[in-house]
Amino acid sequence: MIDYQRFLSQREELVLPWGGGPRIAAPGRSLVLRRRPAAAGWWRVRIEGREALPLEPAAAPDPEQLAGLPQVRGARWGQRLVPDDARPRELLFLGEDDPERFAPLAARRWHDGAWLLVEEDLEGPAEEPARRAFDERAGLTTSGVGAALRAAFACATLERAARELSLPWHPLETLHELSAVAAAGAPEAERLLARRAEARRARAPRSAPAPSWQEARDESRARRRPLRLVERALGAAGAQLLSARSLEGGRLLAVRYRFLEGRFESVVEVPSPRVVDAGICLEGADRRLTLESLPGVIREAVQRGALYVTRAGGAA
Repeated sequence: MIDYQRFLSQREELVLPWGGGPRIAAPGRSLVLRRRPAAAGWWRVRIEGREALPLEPAAAPDPEQLAGLPQVRGARWGQRLVPDDARPRELLFLGEDDPERFAPLAARRWHDGAWLLVEEDLEGPAEEPARRAFDERAGLTTSGVGAALRAAFACATLERAARELSLPWHPLETLHELSAVAAAGAPEAERLLARRAEARRARAPRSAPAPSWQEARDESRARRRPLRLVERALGAAGAQLLSARSLEGGRLLAVRYRFLEGRFESVVEVPSPRVVDAGICLEGADRRLTLESLPGVIREAVQRGALYVTRAGGAA
């Protein structure tokens, strides 16, 4: 028989990465932090049972020590790495040395799914011309530009245009149009976002259905059980719960989650995780879905180039 008391009393010290939140991930387990570290980065922590106590900042391990983790290479865009498949990976943190825009990077996936910057690769002849083209709002004309750099350039151009035009944009919405944006630069990005804004308005339902609230019978159940149901539903669909916050006095939850390496936000009923606002344009059909079925709809929309994200909290 396992002596659980002895197991829970064991102590060890590990160096682990932390980017925020009440937990920190170790190989094969997720630990509750007894207090949150002062800043994101690598930390030496003391582990006691299922809890971790941050002790002091620590140096990042050598890349060789992380060699067993899944790796991806690509170009930098903001706090993300964009690989050849054009689906940005959000980096947990960039470290002490801030790489240049569009710099070639290598990252590895930590045990909780977060991507960690491992090293900056040597630049080729295309990165500096790409920076000049971005500053000049032009397209990429240099020959030999790789797929990752082309996608990162297009994402940065779209992000800037969306900010300047005050228009919504999500990186997974425009995967099929990145080549055109990279080739033509800012003017094509602005035209694309304007077209999508018009299409989003056309797809919006004329009148929202009346809400049907379901009162929670017990306050503790209203606070705890829905989160377990939400996490289970998202996990079954291949998505990862990031956070949740109560709305309408606890009758709703705004749920943020990661799927297809992108962030999304949806609003669901409590205690059931039935969708009230999917966070993507479904032409009024939101309530036909649950959190288990919604990620599949998002995947199909991405594949068809028909994704329109409507909740700003989910935009990456």
